[in-house]
Amino acid sequence: MAERIDFEAEGMLEGLGEDERRSRLALLERLAADGVGLDELRSSLEDGRLAMLPVERLLAGEPIYTPLEVAELSGVPVEVLERQWRSVGIAIPDRDEVSLSRGDLEAAHRQRAFLDSGLAPDSIAELGRTVAVAMSQFAAASRQIMASSFASPDDSESDLSERIYEQTRALMPLVGPTLDYVYRLHLREQLRHEAFAGGDLRERAGAAAETVTVAFADLVGFTELGEELAPEELGRVTGRLEELA
Repeated sequence: MAERIDFEAEGMLEGLGEDERRSRLALLERLAADGVGLDELRSSLEDGRLAMLPVERLLAGEPIYTPLEVAELSGVPVEVLERQWRSVGIAIPDRDEVSLSRGDLEAAHRQRAFLDSGLAPDSIAELGRTVAVAMSQFAAASRQIMASSFASPDDSESDLSERIYEQTRALMPLVGPTLDYVYRLHLREQLRHEAFAGGDLRERAGAAAETVTVAFADLVGFTELGEELAPEELGRVTGRLEELA
């Protein structure tokens, strides 16, 4: 049984009123009972993310593998794994650090299947970069919607943390199938457009490049606007600009 932490003595309840103190203590004790160490608790408190720590742990999964172990179990060279993680914007852990979960191992098995299908590592990395951009935007929108839908100014720290955790756990199983459905719709439309335009995929086999057009808009005052608006408001502005483009 883990040794009980004196959070008062550790200075983690300072400056709080009675109700806030009771809520903070309940959250800290719940996290400690779930196996979160003092260093991680202190770090999350200092970073202002203590209430979201249960959700972080839910999404990350329990670290039980090192990168070298994942490479061995999946059959994907660790260098290839590191390249893929880098392409999707994930920090590269030390190769002997226990930092990866079962979800990471399952993702590595999927990468092995992609490689076995004949896809080149360069192509997989390029797909990873594309997916990462889309998922970053989706994650930002999800965070904003979760906050506006499930958070209240009257929430205690502990109540907010528990509610967001439970809602995330309930909604996460719906996200994967939804993304899969939208992807299939878009891929179908892409293939239909290709056929309508008289394209032939065989003609593109071995093609080195495809010509595309990229446009940039110089918006006067956008930098100043970004300094004044909250990230969520700025995200809505950029989303609207993307729609108009």
